[in-house]
Amino acid sequence: MSTHISTIGPLWIPPLIALAGRHEVGTVRQILRPACMLASPDSEPFCVSPRRSETAYVLATGERLIVTERQRCPQPVGVDGLLTRHHDGQLYWLSHQLVDDFKEQVRAGRLTQRRDDIANSWTDIVRYRAEQLDCNGRVTRPGLRPPQIGALHAIGAHWSQYHHPATVVMPTGTGKTETMLAALLAHVSGPLLVIVPSQSVRDQIAQKFLSLGLLEELGIIPDGVPRPIVGVITKRPSSVDHLDIFDHCNVIVSTMAAVGQGTAADLISEIAARVDALIVDEAHHVPADSWSGFRERFAERRVLQFTATPYRRDGQLVDGTVIYSYPLHRAQQDGYFKRISFIPVYEIDPEEGDNAIADAAIEKLKADLGKGLNHLVMARCESIARAQRVHAIYQRLAPDYDPLLIHSDEPMKPGAIDRLRAGGSRIVVCVDMLGEGFDLAQLKIAAIHDTHKSLAVLLQFTGRFTRVANAEIGDATVIANIADQRVSDALDRLYSEDADWNALLSEFSSKAIREHEALLEFLTASRDMCAADKDDDGTAIARSLLRPTFSAVVFRSDSFRPKKFHEALGNQVSVRAAWLHEPSQTLHFVTRSEPQVAWSRSKQLRDRQWDLFVLHHDPSRKLLYLHSSDTSSLHEELARAVGGEKIQLIHGEIVFRTLGNIKRLVFQNIGVRKVGRRNLRYAMYTGAEVEQALTIAEKAGSVKSNLSGSGYEDGQPVTIGCSYKGCIWSCEHV
Repeated sequence: MSTHISTIGPLWIPPLIALAGRHEVGTVRQILRPACMLASPDSEPFCVSPRRSETAYVLATGERLIVTERQRCPQPVGVDGLLTRHHDGQLYWLSHQLVDDFKEQVRAGRLTQRRDDIANSWTDIVRYRAEQLDCNGRVTRPGLRPPQIGALHAIGAHWSQYHHPATVVMPTGTGKTETMLAALLAHVSGPLLVIVPSQSVRDQIAQKFLSLGLLEELGIIPDGVPRPIVGVITKRPSSVDHLDIFDHCNVIVSTMAAVGQGTAADLISEIAARVDALIVDEAHHVPADSWSGFRERFAERRVLQFTATPYRRDGQLVDGTVIYSYPLHRAQQDGYFKRISFIPVYEIDPEEGDNAIADAAIEKLKADLGKGLNHLVMARCESIARAQRVHAIYQRLAPDYDPLLIHSDEPMKPGAIDRLRAGGSRIVVCVDMLGEGFDLAQLKIAAIHDTHKSLAVLLQFTGRFTRVANAEIGDATVIANIADQRVSDALDRLYSEDADWNALLSEFSSKAIREHEALLEFLTASRDMCAADKDDDGTAIARSLLRPTFSAVVFRSDSFRPKKFHEALGNQVSVRAAWLHEPSQTLHFVTRSEPQVAWSRSKQLRDRQWDLFVLHHDPSRKLLYLHSSDTSSLHEELARAVGGEKIQLIHGEIVFRTLGNIKRLVFQNIGVRKVGRRNLRYAMYTGAEVEQALTIAEKAGSVKSNLSGSGYEDGQPVTIGCSYKGCIWSCEHV
């Protein structure tokens, strides 16, 4: 072997990945050494056979690597690793001593010991190093961004005292994934289970955990830190034997469908026993029944939820204490959110509206490409049929941009995303969005053919377009038809001609998060007054899923005795759950009764009725508000038990004063009692602006019984109704 050593130019070494064979329910991998660029590695000729010599590269560590043009080659003695150069010029690993050592540990059954050794090597390695910027916003020292380092400290503080679920709110693009990676290294010693909403996100997150993302590049961890062994569950486990993947990995990544449903549902408790902590990504999915039931099995484990939007389109609550929330306006100020420009079109005809939106999107794309910006268009539709029609429009108007169509019946074809990334396709038409957590920074033009109905979905959608990237990525643009009458009242201000989406999204997001946190604080501070958690048949009552309507009767009451509410309930009614929030003097409880069915004399045939009661006492006004889903009575006995014998129901003409502050009130229903009419005691009038339709003759001899209509209070649309008997109601839910 020659001893002549020379120096060559840069050499890109790909990551060295070891695969622990095929597993029953997924794959187990580890990056044994990360990818690296060798600036000027030393090289020397190395004899691999009596008649053949290859170039060996000698690293600063003394490691010797050979690069060959052959696709198969045995690893010579004295060489640590062997790479092959493909026709595309890229290097690929053929073999390495580290891979051989890994496989030997797998064969010897020592993978669990390897996992534990890796976790022990992470002790005290995380540097809480903050990013520093100059006056022009350029990074002078890499490190964690303010939301990342703030969240990491909050996680450590919470886990030092509590084990109940915690939620971290970080807007899209602020570095949520790197925060998860740092939390793993800083705070988790045993196996970590990461739950994600889709397969595409599963693969992205798994790749991040394999490489530890940017932590080494940012100086958060020292060079050479052992990478975690990462398992990816691709198939539902059906027996305990399939769970040994949890014994071999530092991190296990899965979708909820793979570990929480079907045959896996019976194994959730066993899974929880095998992990140290649970991270739920895109936590706005948690309130779904499968997610909530799954997470509740981890009551003895640390649970961390990450989300950009801690509320769902269906109004269900994402519970778990919000330990850190980085507001959207700060993300905008700190430059983590690209600015959004709104281009309105105005077309009454829906078909013409689609054409106008497409024209505007294509013109904007051409303009951005002309400026050297690497931008893509996403056209959003609400159904597959709509997406197919809209896709035909883009194919007709811009065939050169190769529009793609993606939806559940037209799944993403292999290479489709690669075509988008490479610019081969510039337009994608989809239903809603490209899956939860999908990251494609080139998406910068949003063509909204069907407007969003909720703020939660809108924030997720716009988050795809506001990611900050390199100089080829500019600001975001949203295009919508402002003549569309299907816009929800909550989002109406966004779809107006002069709307500033940057300010409005920040305002809406901050308000929603404040309301979310206030509700969580209320639920957390409420004391359980009933030992029954579950019904006889296992029915659980989750407070976060209770949805009382805005309806009540009101009593004058000097006192509030919530513990006496049992006294007003009959023998046929059982209390299944009850909570008291003492700071606000609010009691809410759930009852179950089994009345005999009206259509049979059989005593065995019984109905089952569940009801929710909410009582709130206002001591300053000496008023007791009582709500119940059971509208068969005014529940005066319950009010008397809680408020005392001297309670007085507020009824009569005074009840109609509740309409006093409603502006532009329009009645849709008017009920009147007829005075002096022998054969007509009550009449109901319904319809738009029914009050104007009542003739003088109809009004004469009539006394108001009940009124309901709509109007505006504090600038917000409201629906409200009230009756002479004392009931006050609205169609809205809490």
